Amino acid sequence: MLVSSKPYRTTALRVHSGIGALAAALVIGCGGDMPSEDVYLTGFPETCTPDSCEIVLSHVATISDAFKPGIFPQGELRLVDRDGQGRLFMSSHDGFVVFDSLGQLITEVGGRGSGPGEFQLPLPPLIGPGDSVHVFDLHLGRVSVFDSHLGLARTATVRDRADLVREDGSYITAAQVRTPEAFGFPVHLVTPDGSIVRSFGADTPQYRPGLRHLMTRKVGPGPGSTIWSAAPGRYVLYQWDPDSGTRLKRIEVASTWFEEVDRWPRSTEPPPPVIQGIWGDDDGLIWVFLLTPGPDWYPIGHRPVDDAERAIRHDGVLEVIHPGRGTVIASGRFPELIWANSASRLLTSPRTEANDLSIEAFDVWEAYIQPKEETQ
Repeated sequence: MLVSSKPYRTTALRVHSGIGALAAALVIGCGGDMPSEDVYLTGFPETCTPDSCEIVLSHVATISDAFKPGIFPQGELRLVDRDGQGRLFMSSHDGFVVFDSLGQLITEVGGRGSGPGEFQLPLPPLIGPGDSVHVFDLHLGRVSVFDSHLGLARTATVRDRADLVREDGSYITAAQVRTPEAFGFPVHLVTPDGSIVRSFGADTPQYRPGLRHLMTRKVGPGPGSTIWSAAPGRYVLYQWDPDSGTRLKRIEVASTWFEEVDRWPRSTEPPPPVIQGIWGDDDGLIWVFLLTPGPDWYPIGHRPVDDAERAIRHDGVLEVIHPGRGTVIASGRFPELIWANSASRLLTSPRTEANDLSIEAFDVWEAYIQPKEETQ
């Protein structure tokens, strides 16, 4: 795993002035399918390719359940979010756990039950405006929102979990919602009280239950209030405006190793690479996290798999896409990475070398792109 303590940072996404800006605006405004060459990244090598640039990981923290072994639910997504104070958040059996920026425990929030501030099946927490913490519990059919001091602020009845919290407190949900108005659209804008405002994410509604890798979506933040989305089994990226439901951009990524797939194969066969996360960074680049079978993959049937075994069987792949050219400008394979939180842009890997086998520990990472010559 390539680690950098001083990652190279790019500057903001810019658009050429004059005719170039008009051309880019026309492409975006009409939902153009082709990337625009008028988009460029000032301060970042325009000639960047996988041969000249690389992805590096910067270690954020190590978090563990040493304070209460077994507090992390087994078989769950190890998604870590981070608030404006640098605090790290991860789900627990009965709520969520808060760590400081160095991975030291601050507190545990929640409890088993159905009362205010209690949970039965809490999902990974999402950080919203003002460092609010949003925890969905589909068993209870509600979202519990905590303020920045971790006090319960409100609850609301919800049908599905959210994937993103917007600046106004509304949610982006990527799911097939079985109502006449929403069914067939894979993404939805939802009010803070759980009402669907708009369903989008596809030009026309469509759904076939056997084609999960093509009918569902992974979503992540894009420039401004927009979002990026992608079907797990198809390397085509879409930029959407949730406020209007308008598709702004479509990028079909040419890949030499990714093949379109519509469903999981039999358990005795290696699964195909699939997209597990997508997000835009502060510089306008698009990041895609994919999970692919590792060289030591082996069939396991239908038995449960722990985190260490999951890491042995799968590798994480990160690729960076230039939004103007629509090409991969950096790619890296990281055997340890198996989770990515598109909302926070944080990645997680199990810490398998822990001395105490009764303790679960995880490393949290950030990813950056830099020219290869800077590391030589």
